[in-house]
Amino acid sequence: MIRYALIAAGIMAAAFGLMFVFFVDFGIQSFHLGSGDITSRLLGRLLGVSLLAFALMNFTAARDPGSPALKALVAGNLVVHLIG
Repeated sequence: MIRYALIAAGIMAAAFGLMFVFFVDFGIQSFHLGSGDITSRLLGRLLGVSLLAFALMNFTAARDPGSPALKALVAGNLVVHLIG
């Protein structure tokens, strides 16, 4: 069950991460994150790269049968998705 949740979270993080890296102006306008100035673009790309890193961690951890690192990653995902 956790495996499918990690794969789904990885797919969503990869999709939004790629959007913010390659189509940063579209992402800024879609989520009303401010004007399209250089600061907003930089922070949008930073968000995109962070989401791509989370996607990579989720895809890698989906094959883990169960370990303390997997529990920490699931806790981190909950924090990111509930607070962020």
